[in-house]
Amino acid sequence: MKTISTRVLILLTVMLSACASGNYGTSTKNFAIDRIFLSGTPPQGYQYYYNGVKLEPSAILGVRPGFALNPSKFWTKIEIDDHQLSEWRSYFKMSYMWPDPKQQGSIRFQGIQLNDPQGNEAGILYSRYDWVVTEFPGDGVIIVHPPQPQPIMRNSAGRF
Repeated sequence: MKTISTRVLILLTVMLSACASGNYGTSTKNFAIDRIFLSGTPPQGYQYYYNGVKLEPSAILGVRPGFALNPSKFWTKIEIDDHQLSEWRSYFKMSYMWPDPKQQGSIRFQGIQLNDPQGNEAGILYSRYDWVVTEFPGDGVIIVHPPQPQPIMRNSAGRF
């Protein structure tokens, strides 16, 4: 009997739930967001949050004015200043290509644009993982689930 990993079951549950109901947004990779976080000039007026450890976050989220992040235990609000940005940039550069067992590869941060269901920009994300789910349960409210590594699909023989 074949066993299915917990990660695959969770992925399937989220995917089926997304198809069944909800008001979901989209996310797209955006190299301009990479430059924003690597240059140390994030947009003004956004509300910023991080996921993980403050000095070594797995993701940084910027929520655009006009949207409010639904309270979550996964995101910690932060007022970004030059010192914090400098520490984060050092971490991004230092950790580049470190092994990341969670995604069975190397750490590579990337910029992601978050859009509401109508295609309007709702926020920006700089994350080491590129699979993110956003929900919009009400007018101007966004839920950003913690980014995860892309699921690794294997064939029935257990190979990629």
